[in-house]
Amino acid sequence: MQILVFETTLSGHRGYYVRVLAQELLRQGHDVAIALPRREFSSQQCEVQLKTTLPDVKRVELEDIPSRRANSLLWCAELDMLRSAIQKNQPEHTYVTCADAISRQWGLLWKKGMRLPTNGPVEGLVMKLTTPYPRSNPLHKIKDRITDAAVLSGCWDRLHTLDPLSYQLGKASTSQPLWLLPEAIEPLQVEDKNECRDSLGLPQAARIIACPGGVQQRKGFIELAEAVRQLPGDDTVLACIGKHTDRMKRFVQDQCADLVAAGKLISRDSYVSVLDFDRLFCAADVISVAYPRHSGSASILIRAALAGKPTICSDWGWIGWAARNYDLGSVCDVLNPECLKATLEEVLDRGAKTVASNRRQAFLEFHTLKNHLDHWTALLRQRAGQSVADVAIFPGIQSESIAA
Repeated sequence: MQILVFETTLSGHRGYYVRVLAQELLRQGHDVAIALPRREFSSQQCEVQLKTTLPDVKRVELEDIPSRRANSLLWCAELDMLRSAIQKNQPEHTYVTCADAISRQWGLLWKKGMRLPTNGPVEGLVMKLTTPYPRSNPLHKIKDRITDAAVLSGCWDRLHTLDPLSYQLGKASTSQPLWLLPEAIEPLQVEDKNECRDSLGLPQAARIIACPGGVQQRKGFIELAEAVRQLPGDDTVLACIGKHTDRMKRFVQDQCADLVAAGKLISRDSYVSVLDFDRLFCAADVISVAYPRHSGSASILIRAALAGKPTICSDWGWIGWAARNYDLGSVCDVLNPECLKATLEEVLDRGAKTVASNRRQAFLEFHTLKNHLDHWTALLRQRAGQSVADVAIFPGIQSESIAA
């Protein structure tokens, strides 16, 4: 079949989702086209994620979205781009690997019920809904309910989500039910902790706390840096190797000079290869998922659990829910400095011990790359007359049969 994979940016995890889906579709024997804004094909993320995949697919270059129109409900730029890409390429099956903005736009009164000019199904993936993560402001709560109603009013053939809390809310929707999709988690490509530390230039004798991925304020970097500053001794190192936001670059320069000079903070502002990303997990003694007020799932927590790494986690939202219910890590109030420092000390002193339990194992069996792709491509394989393999179901939540 002719398959279109549509995305508007390769930032964050989105480049990875595009790559693993495109590779699976090629493996199944389909003709694959990847549609991206023109600037994304020349981005560093494209070099990291799609360098080996692009030679085997058709490149569909889209017009770049003016920044003032990106994610805008008024302009509906992403939805119009999707419509144009489908109209020009006439795919037999379309995947939108991050459909949050498009779903919100599709649910607007003047777009509701609009059908895309396609010869086949269109599937989308939304990271989360908003109402499972309540805000204190009553006006914000009303806005969130309206936003989620828009998301659940689209005309997707299947709309998936990575977030079980959003799935529980959205599965009852009569107009646009949600399907629960596993995270695409792969085992680490490396195993030797000392070799990984040498490769990354990290000290062998230190107790290393790692913050894998992009360095952003929403990931609790400021709170974590302050907690490390308060820890006794000089053997604990906070390693932040990944692309920094401008605000975090200024924070490191202006407020963390003492930590850098003391060797307690290693901050490197650059995109990292997939291999170095795995090396940072392997090199770490503790993985931080201390993201204050984080909405939606966090694949870093799942990857850390699969690697058997102790984690320090926010007690709020999906992160706190998953850590407590599936024995994935130690939770604390990230915004309480004393609580964060005490929990960090406890996790560091405990060493490499993690909790082994049946519910933890079932959670990790659900979140695998194979299970992710089996769920993602189930409708496509049914249309091609292929059998839909048995898949792992999320423990504790009744999810839709992928063969439905």
